[in-house]
Amino acid sequence: MNIRHALLSDIQQLESLMNIAYRENHPKSWTTEHHIVRGNRINVSQLSQLLQKKDFHLYVMESENTQIMGCIGIQIQGMSCEIGHFAIHPDEQTQGLGKKLLQFAEQQAMLIEPNVEEFVMYVIDQRLELIKYYQRRGYKLTDENQAYPLHLEVGQPICELTIKQLIKRIK
Repeated sequence: MNIRHALLSDIQQLESLMNIAYRENHPKSWTTEHHIVRGNRINVSQLSQLLQKKDFHLYVMESENTQIMGCIGIQIQGMSCEIGHFAIHPDEQTQGLGKKLLQFAEQQAMLIEPNVEEFVMYVIDQRLELIKYYQRRGYKLTDENQAYPLHLEVGQPICELTIKQLIKRIK
C-alpha cells in the first residue's frame, strides 16, 4: 500500500471511487448516502478544479497494482485544516485503511503548517455511524449546523438534511 499526492491522471478513478463510496447502494459500503442523497458526489470538472488549487492537497491510497483504494483531502486556512473528500472503496472498507489515511492526512497537515491548531470536517447530520467513527478518533461535534450545500452540486437530498461540524483540537 502506498499513499501519494493525487495526479490529474487519477481523476477518472477518483470520480468513480467517491461516487461508489457515497452514492451507490454497494452491499459492502457503510459510508453510502444512497438512501438520503441522489446524484453524484463529485464529477471530473470539480476534481480537476480541486487539484489545481494551491492550498488544497488530495492524497490517494493505492494498492501494489496501483489501483486507488482511498482518498482524502486537506485544505489549510490559517490555523485550521479542513479534511474532506475522504473515501475508501466499499470493497476495502472495515480493514483499517480509513484510519490510516486519516492519520496520514493529519500528519501531512502538521508538516505543511506546523502551527495548525485544529482539524475540521463536515458530515451530514443523518450519518450517525460516520459521526461516531470520527468521535472515536478525537473529533467533537460543535453547535455549528449548515444547510445542505445545494450550490456545490454534490447531489440532491431526498429528505431534509443539515451539515454538522466536527473539530479535533490539537493545540
